[in-house]
Amino acid sequence: MVPVEYDAWATVTEKGQVTIPKPVRDYLGVPNGGKVRFRVRYDGVVVVERPTTAAQVIGRLQKYANTEKIVNAYELRENMESDRRKELGY
Repeated sequence: MVPVEYDAWATVTEKGQVTIPKPVRDYLGVPNGGKVRFRVRYDGVVVVERPTTAAQVIGRLQKYANTEKIVNAYELRENMESDRRKELGY
């Protein structure tokens, strides 16, 4: 498990490739050959995250479920994106 703060350097190859340090890969749960997502925040901070699984999406949708009214999928998506930006500090 990576501590709350982790500092490491990596070298960018001629092809623009970087090796993500093993403690970070382990913390994210990314296996060899796995995928990660890079997001650049408005303040220049780069966020590396593992892709969202279907189970995580379903769990998030349940938070917004309301059987008493019709759901506007566009509004729901915007609310979820807004919540995610807040979680990541955007």
